[in-house]
Amino acid sequence: MKSQAMTAAIAAILVAVSSNANASPSLTGNKIGDVFASPQTIEVRIGREFPAFDTDFSGELDHYEFSKWLNPLAELRLKYDEISADRSEIDAFIDTSFVAADDDENGEVSQRELAIFFGADVD
Repeated sequence: MKSQAMTAAIAAILVAVSSNANASPSLTGNKIGDVFASPQTIEVRIGREFPAFDTDFSGELDHYEFSKWLNPLAELRLKYDEISADRSEIDAFIDTSFVAADDDENGEVSQRELAIFFGADVD
């Protein structure tokens, strides 16, 4: 179970990084290119974890809540690729990812927007 969770987390960050054209080179390594999570797996995982990060129970993630979700994924990605990035690169990646995920540009990311951002096939 732990390896499945790690695989899903790594796949999620891989999808996010691949959709983030302005990401630091440190966050776009290719070591995990063989890791894959299906769109359905991504959607289920986000559905399970979203409430834990929606700490104000608004039904959407503000920038702070989103960063609490994405920061550990970015750090896991860096550790897995055995590379490093400074805090400003990680923060810039999170900021750019938040803007990309906020499809309706309302300053918050819904569960649906997050699922789409990470590659789920949401109708």
